[in-house]
Amino acid sequence: MRPDPLADRFKQVQSSIAMSFYNVKKDYEQSETGKFHKDIALWLKFWYGFVIAINWLYKWTLKPILQYYWKALKWLARNYRTLWLKLTYKKDQYGALQFSKVRGGFTIISTIMMLYTIYGLLMISGTLPWYLLTVKHNEVLYLSNHSAVEGHAGAKIKINEVYEITGCETIDCSDQDTVSFRVEASWFNEAWSVLHNFAFYYPDYVAAAVSPVVNRCTITSYGIRKKFLVRNFELHPDILQVRCLPVGLENEKSIHNKDYR
Repeated sequence: MRPDPLADRFKQVQSSIAMSFYNVKKDYEQSETGKFHKDIALWLKFWYGFVIAINWLYKWTLKPILQYYWKALKWLARNYRTLWLKLTYKKDQYGALQFSKVRGGFTIISTIMMLYTIYGLLMISGTLPWYLLTVKHNEVLYLSNHSAVEGHAGAKIKINEVYEITGCETIDCSDQDTVSFRVEASWFNEAWSVLHNFAFYYPDYVAAAVSPVVNRCTITSYGIRKKFLVRNFELHPDILQVRCLPVGLENEKSIHNKDYR
């Protein structure tokens, strides 16, 4: 069979066109414009897959959980609306419902107080298991210093006072025996103090029991004391109650200032 010159010529032209397109494409990809467009295309591809993955995670993890919260929120909103209408509207002499500004104001105040109380109960219930697992009653330690934690206890305006108390587990102290506590007001600490001491929890008064000498102290505390967790994650144990006596004064007679008032 004789070769077809026309077919050979067509193949040569086709190959030449394909090579020209390849060279043009190669030059374009190596140019600044081509690199920029390629970078944009890669970012679009990335965000497309990322959004699809986030959507899948939401549908299979968060959405079922949020649905229950949303239903609970709607139930609370409907019942609060019913309660609001019942408390803030009263009938006049003609039997028509009239809004009472006084009742509305008291209802708002009561709602804020209720929400604040619920928040406190949630904070207490969240700390209670941690307290039950780690509490130590009437533990004897040798404490020698207390100081205000920078950034918490101000010199003039005392908001969210936080104090640090340091010492040792034994009188013969080494770096392996040192302990560090935090004294800070919290919902749980306040509730514990009211239940056990019939008084509020004042961090500065608790810390003041540790004088700047070596003291033999009996404390009630909760929390873990692993130095790695304390230093890296600020998981300091809390002191709830402390009673101290400087070392060497154990046999001294106690004097109560109230006897001389």
